[in-house]
Amino acid sequence: MKYFILGFLINFFLIQDGISMRLSKDKNLELAEKKLDELESLYALAQHEASIKVGREVLQLLPNINKSNEKCIFKVYLNLATNYFTLYKSDSTDYFFSKANNLLRQSPNLTVEIPNYVANHWDHQGMFYARKANYTQAIHYIQKGLLVCKEHHLNQYELPFLNNLANTYDWMGDYQNAFLIYQKIQQIGIPKHYNGLQTLISMGWNALRRKEYAQAEVFFQKGLTMYQFLVKEKLLVHNERDKMLIKFDLGVCYSLSTSFEKSNLYLDKVIDFYWKSKIKKDKYLSLAHLQKAKNLYALGAKQQALQEVQKGLQALVLEFNSNIIADNPLLSQTILDKKSLFQLLAFKGEILSDFYATKHQEEILEKSVRCFYLAVLLAEKHRKAIDYQEDKLRFNQDNKLVFEKAIHLGYKFYQLQPNIANANLFLRIMESTKAIALNDKIAIDKVKISTKAMPIQDEEQKELRYNAGLKQAMLDNKVNTKSLDSLRKLLTDSELKLYELNNKLASYMPHRNSQYSNADISIKEIIANLSPESAYISYTITSDFKVFVLAVNHQKVIIKKLDIGSNFIHQTQKLIFSLRENPTLFAYQGSPEAVALYKILINPIEQVLVGTKCLIISRDGILNYLPFEVLELGKNKNDYLVRYFAISYQYNALTYLLKQELKTNSKPKLLTIAPFTKQQIIADDTLMALPASSKIENNDVLRDAKATKNHFIQLSDKYDVFHLKCHSVSDPNKYADSYIYFNPSSSSWKLGFHEILTLPMKQCQLLMLGSCNSGNGHIEPQEGVMSLCYAFYKAGCKAVLSAQWQAHDRSSEFITARFYTYLKEGVTKDIALQKAKIDFLNEPLGNELNHPFYWANLTITGNISPIVENSFSSIYLFVGITVFLLLIIFLFKKYVKKPRKF
Repeated sequence: MKYFILGFLINFFLIQDGISMRLSKDKNLELAEKKLDELESLYALAQHEASIKVGREVLQLLPNINKSNEKCIFKVYLNLATNYFTLYKSDSTDYFFSKANNLLRQSPNLTVEIPNYVANHWDHQGMFYARKANYTQAIHYIQKGLLVCKEHHLNQYELPFLNNLANTYDWMGDYQNAFLIYQKIQQIGIPKHYNGLQTLISMGWNALRRKEYAQAEVFFQKGLTMYQFLVKEKLLVHNERDKMLIKFDLGVCYSLSTSFEKSNLYLDKVIDFYWKSKIKKDKYLSLAHLQKAKNLYALGAKQQALQEVQKGLQALVLEFNSNIIADNPLLSQTILDKKSLFQLLAFKGEILSDFYATKHQEEILEKSVRCFYLAVLLAEKHRKAIDYQEDKLRFNQDNKLVFEKAIHLGYKFYQLQPNIANANLFLRIMESTKAIALNDKIAIDKVKISTKAMPIQDEEQKELRYNAGLKQAMLDNKVNTKSLDSLRKLLTDSELKLYELNNKLASYMPHRNSQYSNADISIKEIIANLSPESAYISYTITSDFKVFVLAVNHQKVIIKKLDIGSNFIHQTQKLIFSLRENPTLFAYQGSPEAVALYKILINPIEQVLVGTKCLIISRDGILNYLPFEVLELGKNKNDYLVRYFAISYQYNALTYLLKQELKTNSKPKLLTIAPFTKQQIIADDTLMALPASSKIENNDVLRDAKATKNHFIQLSDKYDVFHLKCHSVSDPNKYADSYIYFNPSSSSWKLGFHEILTLPMKQCQLLMLGSCNSGNGHIEPQEGVMSLCYAFYKAGCKAVLSAQWQAHDRSSEFITARFYTYLKEGVTKDIALQKAKIDFLNEPLGNELNHPFYWANLTITGNISPIVENSFSSIYLFVGITVFLLLIIFLFKKYVKKPRKF
């Protein structure tokens, strides 16, 4: 009986304890929900620090997520992320947005239960990434928010979300698309509350960017009037800073419309407000100083403008307070806004360059160059934080003139002080504007992956392939409108998932985007990677018809500025056109353009070519379409450059250095893919049959029905060398519409540009892609030709042999066969290709097909190291060492006296 009573008491207390715990949990949840109202009130009053404190208190009350409290916790995550975002604390913002994303993934029902909070979550997250210049990513998030609004009839959020979407298009430079959205907003009607005020301001900025200054002034004045109305009607809590920001907008407007004095009146009011409020560090304070500096500069007060810029730097960098004009902040210091700092440094460099133009003092020029160099480094650092390639390219395009000014001044400074330090400075400035997305991708690939990050990377790779498939499906002309909408929704979800996976990887590898930089490259490092008979040559074309060339070999460095004139472009275009046009029956009689371009591009650096046999060339602009092999010395008929030099190409110095590691193998594994060896593949097919042969050992061949797209993808990380004897198509206007065709026996037989980028091809030492136009495509500024060759190179291939125009079967087969023969002997790729081309020129077939159209289209891009160990050189070395040792033994026996016997 006593045990029964004891058991009863234990159960009673356990039940009581359980009830007590449940009551405690319920009480905590009730208290947390009450605090949510407090959170929203504090945010409305701009009490962000206080709101964060209360939010963290709520998370302490609810340490575990369960069905009863997940809505509450989601709201707190959103509140904390939004407040940290307002305070420019990116890491904390990103952390709480990620927490909310994870919770949404675990509990998708939250979108149904609290759709207003979920919609705002996507929208706020979009604005967070827009601030970081990840515009494409931002658009995906905001559109996701709009989709939630549409599905759950949240009409009250449509206008502010549309406004944010238009803002993002504005910031990314797509002003017309933004304008169309603003027109849609006007049709809906601009309400008289805070969202309507923000819309008016945004429309004013859109008008400014479209250079409709009078229209912009009207919108800003309407915004100021609405602000006063909202405060008077107690629809908005008065905040002097908000009012000042509208005056800042008016100051910018009057400045752009050249009413500089009027602009300064408004900007001074903004600066005075910050001064009286004792706020010394703020993005808009720095921008007010920058805009005032531009006004003073336009009015001729350059010294005062310089002082304003220095004040702007002080306001933007937390640890920087110097009044000395020569001083600049460090990029390692806390920066409130990288884009604004870039603008300040570039403008400071511009003013200093003007002072140099009048005073001709070298120290002023050096200060100017240092400012521009710091701006270039900051731009590279900023670009690395941008995830989407299109946004990286857009950033560089928007600031192209700044980079060109930096190149001009860097060259001028090198001329005055031609030492190795200034040569390195010029190299880094010039190369930082080339192949920016490739640099980042190759650098990321070289970072060692931690064990914990590997599953995330595998998941990222799967999602990348899925994402690429969606993009290719959207490009298919057969997709109907309804299917297109469905695909677009799937693509948006996939993009968002990729961004989250990228953030997770970055948390395990915080330096994965910053380990390699153009700031680290040097002439010495380039020389260290060159063979004694090689030279690295880099060309950069500026918009004022100047070509800057840097040429390096083991003995000499040459840096030149070539005044080419506008006729240079015409000459280059004419030569390229003549090369790409099938000559049919007409024999080649030489080209005056090829001779002229040799004199322009090669003659000024001939000193570097002395004793050189191999040229590694980084091209720019229209030169990307020009194979340098066809340039003619003009001394004899068919006196091509290829007869004197083996030529290969690189995207820039950094990609050259990052792609140097290469393994050699006595028997590299080669896979030949030949989908079209039969005359007829399928009924009414226009794809012609292609020969399939190869001259290298250890060769596997997939022919016809076995040569499928899926088979190639499965084997893409299994071989050292690939020979793709396929047809391909390249769209020079839209690189995403470029494809390689595999055997059409399966439903999926076109491998597209986006899909190639996701292939795991780091194992590949060489990919031969001699199909039509595989090296041709659209030139992206600061990137190069976006071609199938580019896609494979970015996917990890160390080197790609591609065709810059239409491939000719007979000549291509001859050259590639000889190319592989020479590779088998252990020579470098560039020399193998040179020898193959010279053989073609000297053979009867070369006399018959006497035109560069037949042979010059094949070029090698990337690492030129041999892929086969030279067995002969190893034997000779062994024999040489053996003979040497025998000689030593013979001499020792002959000349060393034997010991005397006693």
